[in-house]
Amino acid sequence: KRQYVIYLSLLLSLISITVVIGGGGKNSESNKWKGLSAVAFGTSLTYRSRTDDTGGYLRYLPELSGMKIENSGVGSGALFTEKSGLNILNQVKSHDYDDIDVVLIEGFVNDWYYNENLGTYLDTDVTTVCGVLRTAINYILEINPAITVIVIFDPIGTQETSELSLKCGRSQYDYYEELAKVAGSMGIPVVKLYSIGNMNSRTPQYFIDNIHPTELGAKQTANMIWKELQKYEPKIN
Repeated sequence: KRQYVIYLSLLLSLISITVVIGGGGKNSESNKWKGLSAVAFGTSLTYRSRTDDTGGYLRYLPELSGMKIENSGVGSGALFTEKSGLNILNQVKSHDYDDIDVVLIEGFVNDWYYNENLGTYLDTDVTTVCGVLRTAINYILEINPAITVIVIFDPIGTQETSELSLKCGRSQYDYYEELAKVAGSMGIPVVKLYSIGNMNSRTPQYFIDNIHPTELGAKQTANMIWKELQKYEPKIN
């Protein structure tokens, strides 16, 4: 009986050591995203990691996820605004997808902020924001159906972009929820930073202005994106 207890104790110790060495996290063999090639489209929240001292989430997400991520964000980027045109869609259509495994599409605070016509998740043309999102996703998958597309929705900001602010009679939350239905109806995973990011008008430490993040805010954004990505798996090819 004593030998059995000793054997069991040794076995449990070995299991414990295995868990510590091979457990979760960015270096784990269970990380299905590690080593994949990605491109990120989006607003200045994506673009800023290329130029700004405070950076953006792409300053931290590559290390967290293990992915190599190309930054194709656009300052003042939007799916469709009179000010910006279709600049995110144009970026999507001008990219080469031959060696791309994952596409991140971040937004859509500027579409909401400039009161652009949202439409409904059933729209298919480029006269509404919902229609442009569907067009962008379809374009990517028609070029390369093996690509995993992830749609990332911006966090709630402060002041003019706070949770109670209205544009076209809609809060940022309501606007994003309709856009999320576009992705959901296509089987596309979404990261809803606006509802799970722990960033809002009462977390000024995360913002340098209405919506752009401090370094701390960029880290928070990257951490929350990575947490959500781990709930999904990239396509098996």
